[in-house]
Amino acid sequence: MRRSAPVRSTARGSVAAVWLAALAGCASSSTPPTRTLSAAEFASAPTPTLAPTPSSSPDATPGPSAPPQADKAVGADAGVPARTAPSSPSAIAQQTVVTPGPPILDPVAPPSSGDPTLVDAKIGNVNNRAVYASSFLAPMARRLTTDAEEMLKASRPGEPAARLREQWRARAAERIKLELNLFIAREILRAEALASLSADQRVGLRGYLERLQGDLIRQNYGSRAIAEERVTSSGQVSSLDEYFKNTEQGVLVEFEIERSISRNVQVPWRDIKMAYERAQDRFNPPPTAVFRVILAPARRQAEVTDALAAGEPFEAVAAREVNLLADRDAGLSPRPVAGEFAQGNYFSAAPVNRAVRELSPGQTAGPIVVGPDAWWIKLERIDAVRIPLYDAQLELERELREDREAKLLDRYIRRLKQRASFTDLDEMVARLVDFAANRYFEPALAQHERAR
Repeated sequence: MRRSAPVRSTARGSVAAVWLAALAGCASSSTPPTRTLSAAEFASAPTPTLAPTPSSSPDATPGPSAPPQADKAVGADAGVPARTAPSSPSAIAQQTVVTPGPPILDPVAPPSSGDPTLVDAKIGNVNNRAVYASSFLAPMARRLTTDAEEMLKASRPGEPAARLREQWRARAAERIKLELNLFIAREILRAEALASLSADQRVGLRGYLERLQGDLIRQNYGSRAIAEERVTSSGQVSSLDEYFKNTEQGVLVEFEIERSISRNVQVPWRDIKMAYERAQDRFNPPPTAVFRVILAPARRQAEVTDALAAGEPFEAVAAREVNLLADRDAGLSPRPVAGEFAQGNYFSAAPVNRAVRELSPGQTAGPIVVGPDAWWIKLERIDAVRIPLYDAQLELERELREDREAKLLDRYIRRLKQRASFTDLDEMVARLVDFAANRYFEPALAQHERAR
């Protein structure tokens, strides 16, 4: 704030007066009385000295010829105290000695606000772009915390915490290294795509992202705060800006994959036919004969025979407790058919196997007594799956394309990594594991020990 001209002149005059008075004190032949200021004087303001209140007695009133009292402030009314005149700057300079030294502190230290907490840490750079632990670990936070809680819950009583900590760190390191590799790959693809964009494409990208942001805010009642709360509720991002930053990265990565990989992949018809012939077990698997079996003790044979003779459905009888196989989906038993159905081997008991070879779907055989047991078998159906090449070609073409794109993309990323700049992978993993252990494992361990 600027002072007015008179105030500025007065301030300069006061400073000059103090400076001149100090010089005059140094040149004086006699030493004036001095005093030392203590820390306590800075802590509390001195009480101002007031002049005594004049007496209200008539005798104390001076006559017209009486000289004015020296200790009464000019123009002061009776009964109003007057302050003593302040010391001049020269007197202050002559009477004050400032002795340098350490401050006198209160011997009682203020209470601690708690243990220090690591809020965030930079773990490295990828293409000169800083990578911070909190934002990188945010999508994995819930999984890392759950891993720690499950591991501690499954631990044996008395198991050393150091061993549990190392086990958790090893598991976390695997997950973090995988995610970090993906992060580096996405980042170098983003940078490559951004470098390849023309000026018009950059304008189009910016407009597209602005439309996305506007649509998202409109969908949330026109409130940016509500939109941010919505996108951060999953824990994948910490802010709306980070959400759109990730969206931009995804758009650029897809653009680069399409530009450098997908458009260069071709899947000819001959390759589709060869893939179909190699996958006959998948598209034309052997038929499956679905039997329903009642296996009962021979001594209870009459119980089953009477129920079937009375017209009770075979499935209902198979679900009774008399059937030893009732708990297996009421005796349902699918068996593969190799070659001709009449030549297949479906059951280890020869009499049973010979009987079922003669069945057609819906027919029943039994009772067949083998040792202490009696068998009844119904052929429910024969499932035969046949998928012609015409129906399988789109699925095969998609799988072949994805496989070839993945191989080309892997080689492309390896080539980009060779000319990219980023902090050593193992070094970043070690820093992330240390940060994650302090943030996710140690609190879970402390809570687990308190719950014991």
